[in-house]
Amino acid sequence: MGANYPHFAESFEKRWLKMQVGQNAYEADVLTAIKTNQREIFYDIVGIKPIKIETSGKAHVESEDSRSRLPKGSGEASGGTVTKTQSHDASRLPEASKQSIARTSDESKRTDEAVKKTVRFQLSESRRNQSELQKESRELERQRRALKEERANWQESNEVRAIEEKKKAYGLFSEKGKAFRASEEYQSYLEKRKEFNRRGAELESRIGEVNDKLRQAQAEVENARQAVKQEQQKVYDTKAKAAGGKPEYRRKLAVKQFGTTDRFERAGYILPDGRMLNFAQNDGTRDTDHREILDVFGPAEVPNGTEALNKFLADGNVRVMAEAPGVDIAAKTPPTEQQLRQIRAMVEQLGSEKRRFTIDISTTDWQPPASPLSSLFR
Repeated sequence: MGANYPHFAESFEKRWLKMQVGQNAYEADVLTAIKTNQREIFYDIVGIKPIKIETSGKAHVESEDSRSRLPKGSGEASGGTVTKTQSHDASRLPEASKQSIARTSDESKRTDEAVKKTVRFQLSESRRNQSELQKESRELERQRRALKEERANWQESNEVRAIEEKKKAYGLFSEKGKAFRASEEYQSYLEKRKEFNRRGAELESRIGEVNDKLRQAQAEVENARQAVKQEQQKVYDTKAKAAGGKPEYRRKLAVKQFGTTDRFERAGYILPDGRMLNFAQNDGTRDTDHREILDVFGPAEVPNGTEALNKFLADGNVRVMAEAPGVDIAAKTPPTEQQLRQIRAMVEQLGSEKRRFTIDISTTDWQPPASPLSSLFR
């Protein structure tokens, strides 16, 4: 436990937690890993100690952050809840982890597992409940189809057809008709119809109950997921502020994730300093969608890749479309001189070859840009 650090982690956080599990209360340090795309994941729980239960009888949860750079290894799981953060000396974290790992008593192990279940599976249990309900919903749908098929087969049977023919032949008001409807044969037929109706009603009622529970479970999972995203976003925002703001931080992450290139055919975006992001991961030409830039945004910033693309343009980055050839520029963020030099070079190289070049000016309100296009290239 904790001996190997995730190879994908850029840094680690240490959070101090106090919580109640059943009738027992504990405090512990929770280690979370920050991946290279700034997603935060649960890694380990260390330093678990029993404490006295709060007099209010309620579980109390708060945490302290310790940002640290640690060696990389392996491991991944879902994270816990954070309500308060504060920076500490990162050099203390490895030693604290080693001391905690050395605990071998049975009591410590039982405590460790109890707290881990509360923190690590907080979201997983909601998802498990959702999964069980989905499984039951599928089984009920199968039963509904089976009942429908069973009823159809019964109605098409020779026995039922003979009863229906007698009923029609005798009529509603004849003595034979009245006698037939009072017969054991016809009453058994009616009872079978009632049974099908009863089974169908019970099944529909249960399907409705499960669907209501499933909608509630889905809402709980989504709420928990959004809460985790908001906490991860706080970590992202802190790092972005230290890097000089979100636009600059996104560019830093983009360079780290995609790398750079000097070939227009491989480029995805031109950054303000003139560098071009390499969006050709497996080929000599761009094979990565521009919307993959979503990876450099915080987990709660934008809902999809299209929104991320537009926001990245508004940050002052130029989208490269060598296949057109052409570029896409945000109307409210004019290109820098370094970007204009790259665009001119692209016009000379690719535009002259294909005898065309497209320049798109993107606006957030879909209105024409206020300034004429020619003003960008004077």
